Amino acid sequence: MFRRNKGATPRFKVVAKQRARRGRQWTAALMVALLAAIGVQSLRWLSAPEQLPLRQISIAGQPSQMSTSALQGLLEDQLGRNLLSLDLAELQQRLLAEPWIVAAELQRHWPDGLAVHLQARQAVAYWGEGALLDVDAQVFYPAKIPAGKPWPRLYGSADKADELLQSYQVFSRSLSTLGLVIETLHWDQYGNRRLTLPSGVTVELGSRDGLTRLQRFVTLYPDVLQPHLSELAAVDLRYPDGAALRWVEWPDDDSLPADGSRVPQRLRHLAVR
Repeated sequence: MFRRNKGATPRFKVVAKQRARRGRQWTAALMVALLAAIGVQSLRWLSAPEQLPLRQISIAGQPSQMSTSALQGLLEDQLGRNLLSLDLAELQQRLLAEPWIVAAELQRHWPDGLAVHLQARQAVAYWGEGALLDVDAQVFYPAKIPAGKPWPRLYGSADKADELLQSYQVFSRSLSTLGLVIETLHWDQYGNRRLTLPSGVTVELGSRDGLTRLQRFVTLYPDVLQPHLSELAAVDLRYPDGAALRWVEWPDDDSLPADGSRVPQRLRHLAVR
């Protein structure tokens, strides 16, 4: 007579449990394989060129300097292509290659749309003769420079663009108390700054203490300079406590100002305190 220890499981029950476990594992494996196959076939179907064609492209944030047709022309070759096959990274780089676009985001919209969100570059100044400067002090080169904008023209080294823009903003605030604006601002390789007013008057500020020197101009302007503005050519403020004035030369009486006035002798040789 055989005996078994108390609590021991008969062998046939262990074998039955193992077989049941293996059966469940095989069933699960088959289900996974079946779902994977269905997924692959579905993906192939969805990726087929004739499926999910792109029919609509919506664009938000279009730069005012770019025409709608020019902007659409960058993406119109994607119309009719399978929505899943679109290379959004490549399309983003295509948009960012345009000088007037500073950022671009693209999203698929099911079942047949592409949404494009753009951030336009904001120009604040002309940079030299063939470029523009944006609000972040980045120099950029559009194919066509817009004319007649109320922007100053800045000249300098591109690696100093941020400092030059800051100087322009500081100087502009100082001159605004007189109702004056800066037409051009030069910053040469030695750090000398020279600005020009719309009247044609040039103001030399040198390489240091620019704001202090410009304040001297603001002090002189109402009583000393403005009354003779049409005859004034330049104001040189690169002196410790004064200014040198250069006047327009009138070689003969025919070239005098319309009112016939002449620059007083005392101003022609002025060294202002």
